Amino acid sequence: MPTLKPLVLLQLAIDVCKLANCRCVLATGWSAVEQPGVQELAATHSDIVYIENGSISHPWLFPQMSCILHHAGLGTIGAALRSGVPQLPCPVGIDQLFNADVLVRLGVAPCSVSKVQMVSAAYVGKAVQKVLGNDKMIQDNARELGEFVSKESAETVPRLCSMILATKPTFATTTTTIPHA
Repeated sequence: MPTLKPLVLLQLAIDVCKLANCRCVLATGWSAVEQPGVQELAATHSDIVYIENGSISHPWLFPQMSCILHHAGLGTIGAALRSGVPQLPCPVGIDQLFNADVLVRLGVAPCSVSKVQMVSAAYVGKAVQKVLGNDKMIQDNARELGEFVSKESAETVPRLCSMILATKPTFATTTTTIPHA
């Protein structure tokens, strides 16, 4: 998740990992992790946190996780759903708040984490513990929905290609003349 305060985010991740007794991969995206203190803090806690700078393949990374914390953007949600791993959405704004609510209603996220809840390590740590403890069968729900979405996704592209190729154009063709303005 991009952030203007990578040191604060890193410290939050470290504190959450300590509370939930887990490790994390912090995919920084476009965040400025070169800020003073970030690399030093990460090195001090390299046993529980790994920072991945730049982009990383979500389809590769997510299935290896036990819980995915993310900003609730549609692209990330799609990859997270396909992975079959429970999620903890941290929406920032716009459609992300709605998307996060949908994930909770689907039973693949225990709650949403945003500024509304005054993000704290204690709050996020408890949410991660719920995921890791399979509270409300969240792991099973995520796995089942992941299988469904993966199957649906695998069949979608060939089906759409067939539909496109079978459809006659309804727009300008080589014989259509376009009036001059």
